[in-house]
Amino acid sequence: MSFVANGLELNPGDEVLSTNHEHVGGLCCWQLAAARRGISLRQLPIPPLPMDHAQIVDSFRRALTPRTRVLSVSHVNFTNGLIMPVRALVELARPRGIAVVVDGAHPPGMMPVDLRALDADFYASSPHKWLLAPQGSGCCTSVRSGVPGSGRRSPRAAGTTRASASTGSTTWAPSTRAD
Repeated sequence: MSFVANGLELNPGDEVLSTNHEHVGGLCCWQLAAARRGISLRQLPIPPLPMDHAQIVDSFRRALTPRTRVLSVSHVNFTNGLIMPVRALVELARPRGIAVVVDGAHPPGMMPVDLRALDADFYASSPHKWLLAPQGSGCCTSVRSGVPGSGRRSPRAAGTTRASASTGSTTWAPSTRAD
């Protein structure tokens, strides 16, 4: 997800919407982008047991602003196992030119995943969890071309290391990246 957060052209004041159920591994890339580039990161409060998927989609619909550029959500929330309505969020975002980035750390190997049916702009996963790949391995895919804000910034392979992290803030280790 760091490649996506660093690769999308986001300008000061642009907004990323996420939820209060995101794992720090999928959240800290946006925290760093906010600290470095002046974007806004908002975490929507999603109830632990929403009534239905429509309630979640409606929360995102009400939170959208003219500055919203990215929706970043987990496919399956690590906090409660809720399967998020990814396809419905894509249908909400796509006509507005908003990119959808999905943290798919848990589903591959645990449940069927049809990337084409989800149609998210980016889907990142950690195959070491349920596919038993080596620790630290990961993958990120985009199932369509013409993603809003892509292609104008080059993703950087060099990154940063978290010294400590929580859903509220992240402390970064000294940078090893070459800007």
